[in-house]
Amino acid sequence: MRLLRFLASTLPASRGATIAIGDGANDLPMLKAATMGVSFHVKPTVREQVKVAINERGLDTLLAFLP
Repeated sequence: MRLLRFLASTLPASRGATIAIGDGANDLPMLKAATMGVSFHVKPTVREQVKVAINERGLDTLLAFLP
């Protein structure tokens, strides 16, 4: 999570333009800190805590959620 915040503060994009992808409960702080937190093939308890969940197929599914 600290790395996400650091990168968002030093890159041209703001924290409002961050996406984090995680596959477990240990990733929840990072997923919640990002503008878009994406769970990838996680258990239901983690899936319930993020807005975007990819449970089938690959990460390329994320492209459908991007503007």
